[in-house]
Amino acid sequence: MHFELNFSPLIIFKENGIFEIGEYIKGYGKKLLFIYGKNSLKKSNKYQIIIDSLKKSNIDFVEYSGIKNEPDPDLVDSVVAFCEKNNIDFILAIGGGSVIDTAKAASALITNKKGIENYLENVGLNYKIENTPVPWIAVPTTSGSGAEVTKNSVITSYKKKYKKSFRDSRLLARMVLADPMLTLSLPQKETAFGGMDALCQLIESYTTKKRNNYCMSLSLYFIPIAIKSLKTLASNLLDTGARKNMLQASIASGITLANSGLGAVHGFASGIGGMFDIPHGLICAILLPHIIKFNSDRDKNIYADIVNYYYKDSSNNIVKFIDEIFELNKILNIPYDFKEFKIDKNLAEEIIERSTGSSMSGNPISFNPEELKKFIENLL
Repeated sequence: MHFELNFSPLIIFKENGIFEIGEYIKGYGKKLLFIYGKNSLKKSNKYQIIIDSLKKSNIDFVEYSGIKNEPDPDLVDSVVAFCEKNNIDFILAIGGGSVIDTAKAASALITNKKGIENYLENVGLNYKIENTPVPWIAVPTTSGSGAEVTKNSVITSYKKKYKKSFRDSRLLARMVLADPMLTLSLPQKETAFGGMDALCQLIESYTTKKRNNYCMSLSLYFIPIAIKSLKTLASNLLDTGARKNMLQASIASGITLANSGLGAVHGFASGIGGMFDIPHGLICAILLPHIIKFNSDRDKNIYADIVNYYYKDSSNNIVKFIDEIFELNKILNIPYDFKEFKIDKNLAEEIIERSTGSSMSGNPISFNPEELKKFIENLL
Protein backbone atom coordinates (compact mmCIF):
# COMPACT_ATOMS: atom_id res chain seq x y z
CA MET A 1 0.00 0.00 0.00
CA HIS A 2 1.19 3.50 -0.84
CA PHE A 3 -0.48 6.80 0.01
CA GLU A 4 0.41 10.33 1.00
CA LEU A 5 -1.29 12.66 3.48
CA ASN A 6 -1.25 16.39 2.83
CA PHE A 7 -2.73 18.83 5.34
CA SER A 8 -2.68 22.57 5.87
CA PRO A 9 -0.08 23.19 8.59
CA LEU A 10 -2.60 24.96 10.85
CA ILE A 11 -6.38 24.57 11.10
CA ILE A 12 -8.08 26.66 13.79
CA PHE A 13 -11.72 25.93 14.62
CA LYS A 14 -12.99 28.74 16.83
CA GLU A 15 -16.32 30.47 17.33
CA ASN A 16 -15.96 34.21 16.66
CA GLY A 17 -12.34 33.63 15.71
CA ILE A 18 -12.83 36.24 12.97
CA PHE A 19 -12.42 38.95 15.62
CA GLU A 20 -8.74 37.93 15.85
CA ILE A 21 -8.00 37.45 12.17
CA GLY A 22 -5.39 40.22 12.09
CA GLU A 23 -3.37 38.68 14.89
CA TYR A 24 -3.60 35.24 13.31
CA ILE A 25 -2.25 36.25 9.91
CA LYS A 26 0.32 38.95 10.62
CA GLY A 27 3.80 37.74 9.81
CA TYR A 28 2.88 35.86 6.62
CA GLY A 29 3.89 38.80 4.40
CA LYS A 30 4.17 42.54 3.96
CA LYS A 31 1.32 43.41 1.58
CA LEU A 32 -1.99 41.57 1.84
CA LEU A 33 -4.74 40.96 -0.69
CA PHE A 34 -8.07 40.62 1.13
CA ILE A 35 -10.34 38.83 -1.34
CA TYR A 36 -14.01 38.10 -0.79
CA GLY A 37 -17.25 37.49 -2.62
CA LYS A 38 -20.38 39.38 -3.50
CA ASN A 39 -22.01 41.98 -1.32
CA SER A 40 -23.25 39.69 1.48
CA LEU A 41 -20.01 39.96 3.47
CA LYS A 42 -19.71 43.71 2.98
CA LYS A 43 -23.31 44.26 4.03
CA SER A 44 -22.82 42.26 7.23
CA ASN A 45 -21.25 43.40 10.47
CA LYS A 46 -18.51 40.80 9.90
CA TYR A 47 -16.89 42.96 7.21
CA GLN A 48 -16.13 45.81 9.58
CA ILE A 49 -14.92 43.37 12.23
CA ILE A 50 -12.39 42.01 9.73
CA ILE A 51 -11.27 45.45 8.59
CA ASP A 52 -10.87 46.65 12.17
CA SER A 53 -8.83 43.57 13.07
CA LEU A 54 -6.50 44.01 10.06
CA LYS A 55 -5.95 47.67 10.89
CA LYS A 56 -5.41 46.94 14.58
CA SER A 57 -2.65 44.52 13.62
CA ASN A 58 -1.08 47.14 11.32
CA ILE A 59 -1.48 45.00 8.21
CA ASP A 60 -1.05 46.82 4.89
CA PHE A 61 -3.82 45.52 2.64
CA VAL A 62 -5.92 46.09 -0.46
CA GLU A 63 -9.31 44.55 -1.27
CA TYR A 64 -10.64 42.60 -4.25
CA SER A 65 -14.35 41.79 -4.05
CA GLY A 66 -17.40 40.81 -6.03
CA ILE A 67 -16.59 37.16 -6.82
CA LYS A 68 -19.96 35.48 -7.23
CA ASN A 69 -19.44 32.57 -9.62
CA GLU A 70 -17.02 29.70 -9.95
CA PRO A 71 -13.67 31.13 -11.09
CA ASP A 72 -12.91 31.18 -14.80
CA PRO A 73 -9.52 31.84 -16.43
CA ASP A 74 -10.30 35.53 -17.04
CA LEU A 75 -11.13 36.10 -13.36
CA VAL A 76 -7.97 34.39 -12.15
CA ASP A 77 -5.82 36.31 -14.61
CA SER A 78 -7.40 39.61 -13.53
CA VAL A 79 -6.77 38.86 -9.85
CA VAL A 80 -3.15 37.93 -10.61
CA ALA A 81 -2.67 41.19 -12.54
CA PHE A 82 -4.18 43.11 -9.61
CA CYS A 83 -1.78 41.37 -7.22
CA GLU A 84 1.24 42.17 -9.38
CA LYS A 85 0.20 45.82 -9.64
CA ASN A 86 -0.12 46.06 -5.85
CA ASN A 87 3.00 44.03 -4.95
CA ILE A 88 0.96 41.42 -3.06
CA ASP A 89 2.95 38.78 -1.20
CA PHE A 90 0.18 37.05 0.80
CA ILE A 91 -3.56 36.55 0.48
CA LEU A 92 -6.54 36.34 2.84
CA ALA A 93 -9.58 34.65 1.27
CA ILE A 94 -12.89 34.90 3.12
CA GLY A 95 -15.82 33.25 1.37
CA GLY A 96 -17.13 30.10 -0.23
CA GLY A 97 -15.42 27.70 -2.59
CA SER A 98 -15.35 30.16 -5.51
CA VAL A 99 -13.51 32.82 -3.51
CA ILE A 100 -11.13 30.29 -2.01
CA ASP A 101 -10.35 28.59 -5.33
CA THR A 102 -9.70 32.01 -6.90
CA ALA A 103 -7.28 32.93 -4.11
CA LYS A 104 -5.59 29.54 -4.28
CA ALA A 105 -5.04 29.82 -8.03
CA ALA A 106 -3.80 33.41 -7.73
CA SER A 107 -1.32 32.43 -5.01
CA ALA A 108 0.35 30.08 -7.48
CA LEU A 109 0.14 32.26 -10.58
CA ILE A 110 1.73 35.28 -8.87
CA THR A 111 4.99 33.33 -8.81
CA ASN A 112 4.37 31.08 -11.85
CA LYS A 113 3.51 33.42 -14.70
CA LYS A 114 2.42 31.17 -17.55
CA GLY A 115 -1.38 31.62 -17.63
CA ILE A 116 -3.88 29.59 -15.64
CA GLU A 117 -5.11 27.41 -18.52
CA ASN A 118 -1.66 25.94 -19.06
CA TYR A 119 -1.80 24.34 -15.60
CA LEU A 120 -5.24 22.71 -15.95
CA GLU A 121 -5.68 18.98 -16.56
CA ASN A 122 -6.22 18.17 -20.26
CA VAL A 123 -6.66 21.83 -21.20
CA GLY A 124 -3.38 23.65 -21.76
CA LEU A 125 0.26 22.59 -21.83
CA ASN A 126 0.15 20.57 -18.60
CA TYR A 127 2.60 22.85 -16.82
CA LYS A 128 3.50 22.09 -13.22
CA ILE A 129 3.98 24.56 -10.40
CA GLU A 130 7.70 25.35 -10.19
CA ASN A 131 8.03 28.38 -7.91
CA THR A 132 6.56 28.32 -4.40
CA PRO A 133 3.14 30.06 -4.30
CA VAL A 134 2.73 33.07 -2.05
CA PRO A 135 1.17 32.23 1.35
CA TRP A 136 -2.60 32.33 1.50
CA ILE A 137 -5.01 32.03 4.42
CA ALA A 138 -8.51 30.58 4.10
CA VAL A 139 -11.58 31.56 6.11
CA PRO A 140 -14.60 29.58 4.82
CA THR A 141 -18.06 31.09 5.06
CA THR A 142 -19.82 28.01 3.70
CA SER A 143 -19.92 24.33 4.62
CA GLY A 144 -19.50 22.43 1.40
CA SER A 145 -16.61 22.20 -1.00
CA GLY A 146 -13.88 21.89 1.63
CA ALA A 147 -11.70 23.95 -0.73
CA GLU A 148 -10.02 25.59 2.26
CA VAL A 149 -8.12 22.36 2.98
CA THR A 150 -7.55 20.96 -0.53
CA LYS A 151 -4.46 21.13 -2.72
CA ASN A 152 -6.34 21.74 -5.96
CA SER A 153 -8.04 24.75 -7.50
CA VAL A 154 -11.11 24.20 -9.72
CA ILE A 155 -11.49 26.47 -12.76
CA THR A 156 -14.59 26.58 -14.98
CA SER A 157 -14.97 27.88 -18.54
CA TYR A 158 -18.48 27.91 -19.98
CA LYS A 159 -17.06 29.26 -23.24
CA LYS A 160 -14.87 26.19 -23.68
CA LYS A 161 -17.18 23.84 -21.74
CA TYR A 162 -14.79 22.57 -19.12
CA LYS A 163 -14.41 22.35 -15.36
CA LYS A 164 -10.85 21.35 -14.55
CA SER A 165 -8.33 21.43 -11.72
CA PHE A 166 -4.68 21.93 -11.16
CA ARG A 167 -3.09 20.59 -8.02
CA ASP A 168 0.09 20.76 -6.00
CA SER A 169 0.70 20.17 -2.30
CA ARG A 170 2.13 23.71 -2.10
CA LEU A 171 -1.35 25.05 -2.92
CA LEU A 172 -2.53 24.13 0.57
CA ALA A 173 -3.51 27.12 2.71
CA ARG A 174 -0.84 28.10 5.22
CA MET A 175 -3.62 28.55 7.76
CA VAL A 176 -7.36 27.85 7.90
CA LEU A 177 -9.58 29.71 10.32
CA ALA A 178 -12.93 27.95 10.62
CA ASP A 179 -15.45 30.15 12.41
CA PRO A 180 -18.89 28.49 12.36
CA MET A 181 -20.56 31.81 13.18
CA LEU A 182 -19.76 32.95 9.63
CA THR A 183 -22.03 30.23 8.24
CA LEU A 184 -25.13 31.31 10.17
CA SER A 185 -26.19 33.74 7.46
CA LEU A 186 -26.12 31.13 4.68
CA PRO A 187 -29.53 30.90 2.94
CA GLN A 188 -31.38 27.62 2.49
CA LYS A 189 -30.19 26.76 -1.02
CA GLU A 190 -26.51 27.38 -0.34
CA THR A 191 -26.79 25.43 2.92
CA ALA A 192 -28.40 22.48 1.15
CA PHE A 193 -26.19 22.43 -1.94
CA GLY A 194 -22.95 22.90 0.00
CA GLY A 195 -23.90 20.37 2.64
CA MET A 196 -24.74 17.72 0.07
CA ASP A 197 -21.45 18.37 -1.68
CA ALA A 198 -19.63 17.73 1.59
CA LEU A 199 -21.66 14.57 2.25
CA CYS A 200 -20.91 13.35 -1.24
CA GLN A 201 -17.19 13.96 -0.74
CA LEU A 202 -17.22 12.02 2.50
CA ILE A 203 -18.97 9.04 0.89
CA GLU A 204 -16.91 9.04 -2.30
CA SER A 205 -13.56 9.42 -0.54
CA TYR A 206 -14.47 6.37 1.57
CA THR A 207 -15.24 4.20 -1.47
CA THR A 208 -12.70 5.46 -4.03
CA LYS A 209 -10.04 3.16 -5.42
CA LYS A 210 -7.45 5.51 -3.92
CA ARG A 211 -8.78 5.43 -0.37
CA ASN A 212 -6.63 4.99 2.72
CA ASN A 213 -7.43 4.04 6.31
CA TYR A 214 -6.73 7.48 7.77
CA CYS A 215 -9.20 9.26 5.52
CA MET A 216 -11.72 6.43 5.73
CA SER A 217 -11.88 6.87 9.50
CA LEU A 218 -12.66 10.59 9.11
CA SER A 219 -15.30 9.91 6.48
CA LEU A 220 -17.02 7.17 8.43
CA TYR A 221 -17.24 9.34 11.54
CA PHE A 222 -18.60 12.43 9.80
CA ILE A 223 -21.10 10.90 7.33
CA PRO A 224 -23.84 10.44 10.00
CA ILE A 225 -23.02 13.86 11.45
CA ALA A 226 -23.44 15.52 8.05
CA ILE A 227 -26.77 13.79 7.40
CA LYS A 228 -28.12 14.68 10.83
CA SER A 229 -26.95 18.29 10.53
CA LEU A 230 -28.55 18.72 7.12
CA LYS A 231 -31.87 17.38 8.40
CA THR A 232 -31.74 19.86 11.29
CA LEU A 233 -30.79 22.82 9.08
CA ALA A 234 -33.60 22.01 6.67
CA SER A 235 -36.03 23.28 9.30
CA ASN A 236 -33.81 25.61 11.35
CA LEU A 237 -31.01 27.50 9.59
CA LEU A 238 -29.96 29.17 12.86
CA ASP A 239 -29.23 25.97 14.77
CA THR A 240 -25.67 26.72 15.91
CA GLY A 241 -24.95 23.11 16.88
CA ALA A 242 -25.80 21.90 13.39
CA ARG A 243 -23.77 24.74 11.85
CA LYS A 244 -20.72 23.79 13.92
CA ASN A 245 -21.06 20.12 13.04
CA MET A 246 -21.63 20.82 9.36
CA LEU A 247 -18.52 23.00 9.13
CA GLN A 248 -16.44 20.29 10.80
CA ALA A 249 -17.86 17.70 8.39
CA SER A 250 -17.10 19.98 5.46
CA ILE A 251 -13.47 20.41 6.52
CA ALA A 252 -13.18 16.65 7.00
CA SER A 253 -14.58 16.10 3.50
CA GLY A 254 -11.95 18.44 2.06
CA ILE A 255 -9.16 16.61 3.84
CA THR A 256 -10.40 13.21 2.68
CA LEU A 257 -10.94 14.21 -0.94
CA ALA A 258 -7.51 15.86 -1.06
CA ASN A 259 -5.85 12.67 0.14
CA SER A 260 -8.06 9.92 -1.30
CA GLY A 261 -9.78 11.35 -4.34
CA LEU A 262 -13.42 11.01 -5.34
CA GLY A 263 -15.67 9.01 -7.67
CA ALA A 264 -18.26 9.08 -10.42
CA VAL A 265 -20.48 11.74 -8.81
CA HIS A 266 -17.69 14.29 -9.05
CA GLY A 267 -16.62 12.86 -12.40
CA PHE A 268 -20.05 13.61 -13.87
CA ALA A 269 -20.24 16.89 -11.94
CA SER A 270 -17.11 18.03 -13.74
CA GLY A 271 -18.64 17.33 -17.16
CA ILE A 272 -22.11 18.69 -16.41
CA GLY A 273 -20.78 21.66 -14.44
CA GLY A 274 -18.53 22.73 -17.29
CA MET A 275 -21.37 22.63 -19.82
CA PHE A 276 -24.28 24.06 -17.83
CA ASP A 277 -24.64 26.81 -15.25
CA ILE A 278 -25.98 24.56 -12.49
CA PRO A 279 -24.55 24.88 -8.95
CA HIS A 280 -21.92 22.22 -8.29
CA GLY A 281 -23.45 21.10 -4.99
CA LEU A 282 -26.86 20.69 -6.63
CA ILE A 283 -25.37 18.51 -9.37
CA CYS A 284 -23.65 16.34 -6.76
CA ALA A 285 -26.81 16.08 -4.66
CA ILE A 286 -28.89 14.88 -7.61
CA LEU A 287 -26.28 12.37 -8.70
CA LEU A 288 -25.34 10.94 -5.29
CA PRO A 289 -28.17 8.44 -4.61
CA HIS A 290 -28.25 7.36 -8.27
CA ILE A 291 -24.49 6.68 -8.30
CA ILE A 292 -24.71 4.77 -4.99
CA LYS A 293 -27.37 2.56 -6.59
CA PHE A 294 -25.36 2.34 -9.82
CA ASN A 295 -22.27 1.11 -7.94
CA SER A 296 -24.04 -1.11 -5.41
CA ASP A 297 -25.99 -2.92 -8.13
CA ARG A 298 -22.59 -4.24 -9.25
CA ASP A 299 -21.17 -4.81 -5.76
CA LYS A 300 -23.46 -4.43 -2.75
CA ASN A 301 -20.50 -4.49 -0.37
CA ILE A 302 -18.99 -1.19 -1.55
CA TYR A 303 -21.02 0.79 0.98
CA ALA A 304 -21.39 -1.93 3.63
CA ASP A 305 -19.19 -0.23 6.25
CA ILE A 306 -20.95 3.11 5.78
CA VAL A 307 -24.42 1.57 5.94
CA ASN A 308 -23.67 -0.64 8.95
CA TYR A 309 -22.03 2.21 10.87
CA TYR A 310 -24.91 4.54 10.04
CA TYR A 311 -27.62 2.12 11.18
CA LYS A 312 -25.54 0.64 14.02
CA ASP A 313 -26.10 -2.92 12.84
CA SER A 314 -24.68 -5.41 10.32
CA SER A 315 -27.63 -5.61 7.95
CA ASN A 316 -25.89 -3.94 4.97
CA ASN A 317 -29.30 -2.52 4.03
CA ILE A 318 -28.07 -0.49 1.07
CA VAL A 319 -31.60 -0.05 -0.30
CA LYS A 320 -32.68 1.64 2.94
CA PHE A 321 -29.63 3.92 2.81
CA ILE A 322 -30.27 4.91 -0.81
CA ASP A 323 -33.89 5.72 0.07
CA GLU A 324 -32.62 7.82 2.98
CA ILE A 325 -30.43 9.92 0.66
CA PHE A 326 -33.34 10.38 -1.75
CA GLU A 327 -35.52 11.46 1.18
CA LEU A 328 -32.81 13.86 2.40
CA ASN A 329 -32.75 15.46 -1.05
CA LYS A 330 -36.51 15.74 -0.94
CA ILE A 331 -36.60 17.63 2.36
CA LEU A 332 -33.83 19.90 1.02
CA ASN A 333 -35.97 20.64 -2.08
CA ILE A 334 -33.44 19.03 -4.42
CA PRO A 335 -34.97 17.47 -7.57
CA TYR A 336 -34.84 13.76 -8.34
CA ASP A 337 -33.08 14.24 -11.69
CA PHE A 338 -32.02 16.89 -14.22
CA LYS A 339 -35.22 16.99 -16.26
CA GLU A 340 -36.22 20.48 -15.09
CA PHE A 341 -33.02 21.85 -16.62
CA LYS A 342 -34.13 20.64 -20.07
CA ILE A 343 -30.75 19.23 -21.09
CA ASP A 344 -30.84 17.59 -24.53
CA LYS A 345 -30.38 13.81 -24.23
CA ASN A 346 -28.26 13.98 -27.38
CA LEU A 347 -25.58 15.65 -25.25
CA ALA A 348 -25.11 12.50 -23.15
CA GLU A 349 -22.02 11.39 -25.06
CA GLU A 350 -20.43 14.84 -24.77
CA ILE A 351 -21.15 14.89 -21.03
CA ILE A 352 -19.42 11.51 -20.66
CA GLU A 353 -16.45 12.66 -22.74
CA ARG A 354 -16.07 15.78 -20.57
CA SER A 355 -16.46 13.76 -17.37
CA THR A 356 -13.24 11.81 -17.73
CA GLY A 357 -10.48 12.57 -15.23
CA SER A 358 -9.14 11.67 -11.83
CA SER A 359 -12.54 11.54 -10.10
CA MET A 360 -14.15 9.20 -12.63
CA SER A 361 -11.08 6.97 -12.62
CA GLY A 362 -11.33 6.71 -8.83
CA ASN A 363 -14.85 5.29 -8.86
CA PRO A 364 -14.89 1.84 -7.21
CA ILE A 365 -16.59 0.32 -10.25
CA SER A 366 -15.45 0.81 -13.85
CA PHE A 367 -18.22 1.21 -16.40
CA ASN A 368 -18.07 1.06 -20.17
CA PRO A 369 -19.26 4.03 -22.28
CA GLU A 370 -22.61 2.43 -23.08
CA GLU A 371 -23.42 1.91 -19.40
CA LEU A 372 -22.46 5.50 -18.65
CA LYS A 373 -24.56 6.78 -21.55
CA LYS A 374 -27.63 4.87 -20.43
CA PHE A 375 -27.13 6.06 -16.86
CA ILE A 376 -26.90 9.75 -17.73
CA GLU A 377 -29.66 9.64 -20.34
CA ASN A 378 -32.07 8.33 -17.68
CA LEU A 379 -31.41 11.43 -15.58
CA LEU A 380 -31.73 14.01 -18.39
